[in-house]
Parts: sequence; structure tokens; C-alpha cells
Amino acid sequence: MAAGQAPCSLSTGPYCKARSRLPLGCWSVSGERWVGDCARASPPAWRWRGRDLKLVDGTTVSMPDTAANQARFPQSHEQKAGLGFPLARLVAIVSLSCGAVLEWRSGPCEGKATGETALLWALAQKLSPAMC
Repeated sequence: MAAGQAPCSLSTGPYCKARSRLPLGCWSVSGERWVGDCARASPPAWRWRGRDLKLVDGTTVSMPDTAANQARFPQSHEQKAGLGFPLARLVAIVSLSCGAVLEWRSGPCEGKATGETALLWALAQKLSPAMC
């Protein structure tokens, strides 16, 4: 016990329940504020020739098997119906100077124009000189 306090609980259930009650807009606003602060506070030495280099990366995530998730992010056709989880594809633009995710988009993994390149095109307007 540090400073006479009980150790932190290893159970993440209460945290997850509380977080799920917050509207997504709350995370977006606080995230945008944090990214701006992070980018402004990064030392000039972390930039390349004065520029904040960007990295584009993509991944997939599985999520709870709910009707709403299945409707927006159908499970892979390789999974048997009712035995899989919905999959979402994520693509993000990351600042290499501070490590913050500057912008991101999500979409389904199945269907036409659902690849990482299609999601990157949706972010293309964010790659302006002002962002650098």
C-alpha cells in the first residue's frame, strides 16, 4: 500500500460501464483539445526540418455482437453466421513528433470501397499544409 491507501482494483468493469455512458462527442472534444496541446508542446527537435511528419496506419478491431454493431460492421463472410463478432476497419493519421492520433476513420471490413485506401481517401482533406 502506497501512502497508506489500498491497492487499485484489477477489475475494469466499473470503468468500462462508466465510459460507455459518456457520449462519443465528449471523447472527440477532449481528444481534439489534447492533440492540439500535445502538438504545440512538442519540442522543435522532434520535428524533421521544422515539419511534423505523419504516419498513416490501419488495423481491424472486433466488437460486441450486438444488432447495431452487426448492422454497421458486419462480421467477416469467413465466419459462420451467429458465431462471430462484427469487425471494423480503422485508419489513422498519427503525428510522429508527439505520437498523437490526429484524425481517424472507421468503416466495415466487408464490401465495396471498405479497404484502408478508401478510408484514407476520406481523410485526404486533413493532409493539408496547415496540418504540417
